[in-house]
Amino acid sequence: FASVVDGLPGSFEATRRLKAPRDDATMAVVGVDMGCLNAVVAQAERGGVTVLLNENSKRLNANMVSFQGKQRFLGEQASSIARSNYKNTVSCMKRFVGRKFGEPEVQAEMARVIGLKFCEMPDGYVGVEVSYDGEPKQLSLPQC
Repeated sequence: FASVVDGLPGSFEATRRLKAPRDDATMAVVGVDMGCLNAVVAQAERGGVTVLLNENSKRLNANMVSFQGKQRFLGEQASSIARSNYKNTVSCMKRFVGRKFGEPEVQAEMARVIGLKFCEMPDGYVGVEVSYDGEPKQLSLPQC
């Protein structure tokens, strides 16, 4: 196994050898499949792939966040209060990631979303306005 150290990748000075893992050592990789509505987290090991369960023993995790007072609820907790707190529940935002607020397609998509108040962030990308601790707060999509 080689790792790049200070210098140019591939040069002798820039590469050092790391110890190979022992045969009895277990290595695992965790992957996240982010859908628009749900996410699935899985772990790949030598024996295969295992889908990880959330705290409620479910494989699917809701991709949403809800703000209530000073609290932020994620996943299933956000989903359970979404109907009573729909103006402060953010979901289905994957379609806006990396998109500029002024794009005609983005404007058309925002018009179809009910309950959320969208805003243009200083960098020109799509943001959302929620009430946090009784005050309006503009959040970029990664902040949600």
